[in-house]
Amino acid sequence: MLEAAGEVFAQRGFKAATIQEISQRANANIAAVNYHFRDKESLYREVFRYAMEQSRERYLAYPMDESERRPAQRLKLELRRYLYVMFSRDQAPWQAMMFFREMIEPSDVFDSLVTDFLAPYQQYIEGLIREVLGPQTDKRIVRFSAFAAISLCGSFHTTRKYIETLYPDERFVANATDDLADLITRFVLGGMRALKLPAK
Repeated sequence: MLEAAGEVFAQRGFKAATIQEISQRANANIAAVNYHFRDKESLYREVFRYAMEQSRERYLAYPMDESERRPAQRLKLELRRYLYVMFSRDQAPWQAMMFFREMIEPSDVFDSLVTDFLAPYQQYIEGLIREVLGPQTDKRIVRFSAFAAISLCGSFHTTRKYIETLYPDERFVANATDDLADLITRFVLGGMRALKLPAK
């Protein structure tokens, strides 16, 4: 049911999706869907929770060097882990589509989704950024840098097909994210250092 609902929500968006279409795709009775999830909003929230839990499982399954203490290297390892999860072949295509659709077409549950699922990771990346730049760094620089790092990773996933068509020698797969993580980290670190310089 959650897989079927995720596919419909990703294709139609929250507002346009209907319980009837979701029920048909899942070969389930509409009454059963309403019984288990009460309404479309509750179902949508559960689908998002399901997708985030799967992403978390893939995230935690990726090995990390916990002994690494250099802040810049820790940031690179984390971005590599993030890219690995996004490019993982066992991620259902609808999961990324549903996430990005929610970003551009926020639903009534957007605020709670941000609070429950997205804010904790944003704060974690900000913590890594602050370790690199120092505790006295302006909070807006820290936030901007964290947004930039996460957005760059996401944009390579979103435009993956375009990039591979434009440059056939480029291939983005889960087990080959080291180079991309290195490039993004160096780019972000350079930008962060530039932001700390006085404006001319």
